[in-house]
Amino acid sequence: HRGFDAANPGSIVVGTYNGGSAITKIYISTDRGKHWKTEFFPATAGSEVEIVSDSLVFISSARQIYRTDINCKVFNPVGPEFTNSIREIKVAPNGNIMVGTNRDLQLSTDNGQTWTVKLNTPSASFSCINIFSDGTGFTLSNDLYRTTDFGNSWTPVGVSGFTPKHSGFYDGNNGFVVGSNQKLYRTRNAGVTFEEVNFPGLTKATYIFCFDSLSYYLSGNELFSTYDGGLWWKNNEIVELNGNPFYNIYMFDHFDGVALTSGGIPGIWATHNRGNTPVELS
Repeated sequence: HRGFDAANPGSIVVGTYNGGSAITKIYISTDRGKHWKTEFFPATAGSEVEIVSDSLVFISSARQIYRTDINCKVFNPVGPEFTNSIREIKVAPNGNIMVGTNRDLQLSTDNGQTWTVKLNTPSASFSCINIFSDGTGFTLSNDLYRTTDFGNSWTPVGVSGFTPKHSGFYDGNNGFVVGSNQKLYRTRNAGVTFEEVNFPGLTKATYIFCFDSLSYYLSGNELFSTYDGGLWWKNNEIVELNGNPFYNIYMFDHFDGVALTSGGIPGIWATHNRGNTPVELS
């Protein structure tokens, strides 16, 4: 599995990789993972997925973005190929499209026909793009960057003490950041200051998903969750994943959600009870 996105009320699209093949499979569900269908993507891998609505879905190969709908039957190329490998696609509430690559962050204000480089670094990919309805948002590479104008301009926050690896923000001020040191940090002031979050049992933090201001899901050595904004964290009673944590999580509500693993037991997983003992989907 490679690209992944999900959206309410129940859409899920998963892209895959098949080395040496001209086309690859895409898995689609419109009922929160209860039923699935398979379609085919006209490239080696469906690397990144962004579900905007049931009528608009973006899926990328390594360097080309395609437009389709939730049925994923017809794919139309969007704009030119990128010079660098695509790592993330994000559509802002105002329609701006942002693409993070392994060298830069680019913005389009004309539905993907033309692109402008907004951030550039030769040493790290741009990922974890979060944009909110008031225009504030974040992305990260070797630093955390903040925007207040839907991605038109960005300012480095200047994180010290750790290198950001993954982030989950609720709004333009509040969120959590996972460091490359596999520790968890929290900010309440848009990254001006961070506090390290420690609780019993946590090691190897890798990925965090924000559902709302109170509910977060943290993937590490085990799956943890909080329902009070991070004051108390629960160790979820998850099945054994052979040391390979979830690298993508999406919750539709407080009970139903999906997640992806790659190594160990690779697959698509579903939960109907807040992430306790999820069931693998075939």
